[in-house]
Amino acid sequence: MRRGGISNSLAWAGALALALFSLSAPGPRAAAAGTAFGFTPDTAQASWPGLARGSTFDRQWPPNSARLASRLDRPLPNNIPMQIPAPAPMPVLYRLLPQNDSVAVFIPAGRAAPVPNALPGHSEVLTLSFDDCGSADQIQAVVDSLAAVHRHGLFFITGQCRDHFPWLVDTLLAAGHQVCNHTYSHPDLRRLSAAAIRWEIGHGVMAGCPYFRPPFGAWDGPRGRIARIAAEYGLVPLLWDVDSRDWAGAPAASIATLARARGGVILLHLHGASTPEAIRLIG
Repeated sequence: MRRGGISNSLAWAGALALALFSLSAPGPRAAAAGTAFGFTPDTAQASWPGLARGSTFDRQWPPNSARLASRLDRPLPNNIPMQIPAPAPMPVLYRLLPQNDSVAVFIPAGRAAPVPNALPGHSEVLTLSFDDCGSADQIQAVVDSLAAVHRHGLFFITGQCRDHFPWLVDTLLAAGHQVCNHTYSHPDLRRLSAAAIRWEIGHGVMAGCPYFRPPFGAWDGPRGRIARIAAEYGLVPLLWDVDSRDWAGAPAASIATLARARGGVILLHLHGASTPEAIRLIG
């Protein structure tokens, strides 16, 4: 009897191990084995009340295993490689860039009444142009305002400005602007000799722009000596349709209103107090 009892115990232990092994494998075998031995999710939960649906036992049961198997062709969230965007470059403050203080920059003083004026006519095309020079902060404010309204401009900077800010021409070109000739030191060319005019234009900015703007708009006409000397350098004089008078303190709102009403080439300045705001209003 004792020996038979041991044999029966071993048989029951083997059967139980086989049933548990069958339960751990998904598919019909597990279902059949579980049912044969009376183990189902419902009977298991009745025998062990703490075993809730969604437990390891329940997840291994064939219906839930089938649902899990149906998801295997989909990537698991934890295995999806994350695309971490590169950090945006920090904006460079122009005031922190090197400048050559040995080169003084001449900036004309505003003396006229701050009332914008325009030549007669109307143009649907609106071109913003900027003369002379300014502080690093003033230049950056103009460039940032142009970027904000998605516009490019013509920059008629002096040779002094180029030499004072060695990085300026390349910075403007990289932003998509044109950098044009405005002589070296901003004199009234009508009062100079032909040789002096040639020196002023020749030492001005040559950065691929075909235009030349005489300082103060002072010249002797399209057939005069100033235009002829400029042509020696492959440059064509370009004046303006609207003088914004930003250099004399014209308010931004009046500049923007007239510029949009008249169109054409708008004269602005890098040192104008209201220039950056006017750019944003023009849009």
